[in-house]
Amino acid sequence: MKHKNAQLRYNTLDRCFRSTTKKYDIDKLLIECNKALNEQGYDGVQKRQLYSDINYMKNEPAWLVDLEVSGWPRVYKYKDPSFSIMKAAELNEDQKVILKEAFLSLKTMSGIPQLDHIDIDQLCAQLRIGLDDKEKREEVYIKEVNESYRDFYGGRHQEKLLLYIKEKTNVKVVQKDKRKETKEIILSPYLMKEYNSRWYLLGQSKDFESPTIIPLDQIIEISENDSSYIKKPKTINKNYFDDIVGVTIPAEGKKEEVKLKIKESFWPLIETRPIHESQKKPIKEGNFYIVSYNLIPNQELINRIFQWGENITVLKPQSLRDSLIKKVEEMKNNYKDAH
Repeated sequence: MKHKNAQLRYNTLDRCFRSTTKKYDIDKLLIECNKALNEQGYDGVQKRQLYSDINYMKNEPAWLVDLEVSGWPRVYKYKDPSFSIMKAAELNEDQKVILKEAFLSLKTMSGIPQLDHIDIDQLCAQLRIGLDDKEKREEVYIKEVNESYRDFYGGRHQEKLLLYIKEKTNVKVVQKDKRKETKEIILSPYLMKEYNSRWYLLGQSKDFESPTIIPLDQIIEISENDSSYIKKPKTINKNYFDDIVGVTIPAEGKKEEVKLKIKESFWPLIETRPIHESQKKPIKEGNFYIVSYNLIPNQELINRIFQWGENITVLKPQSLRDSLIKKVEEMKNNYKDAH
């Protein structure tokens, strides 16, 4: 969870350092940071983490914060109260490299020749760190794909979709689903997400109450549509998929504890490749590890559990156990009937 809440801690420290009416020593800084973390559902941190954060802010090339530390207990504040990390002028070299690699990844998957003409250094110089106006930013998820499988077919639509998302333009999608049935849908596109080496488009159609998710490799054709654009709800953001495995959010799904019993010999694989980021500290019981997660059970979770076969047993919730038992019975019947 370090990377998810680090910026939240930096922003909180930045606010405290800028204060001209309150004095913040390390204890008060800790209270403010943990309050901000808890409000967002994160666990609190210890003083040593704050000392590390402060040191990072002082040495980060994009910020190089200049602090005045005085009194006892030590009070921390900016020497220049008008300074803020939100006003940092330019991305650092590491961030430029990451951004450049993201663009190159998109180009590799979709064959976008226009990206050859982008001056990455000039683009990075125009970007700011910590932009507050989130409504003007669109989230596109970038992730390195498995070299053995690249979504070339769906990738050819990414250039258009990036433009439609940016310009908030409705699209007409002609889709051929897994049953080879062709259908059309008009929707307002919001973001793209990569999962398991496959890209998906998420948007909203006026014909459906819930958001629509379409695999890009099922899209036959995509074109602009002049119908009214449906504004993206604030709930659909970069954290939209945090409570699930994959991209499918069940209509009636709710967040609950999922407890798994994992064979000791198999645990090292799960430890290095967690099923979900909510994974709690495991409890050792005999030749097994008991691990809990806090998420919404869905089909992708079931698929992941089946992937590991007899090495994992679901202890709770009962509804998930029942779903797996039913599928196991169906598999047994398939083998009984096989010739």
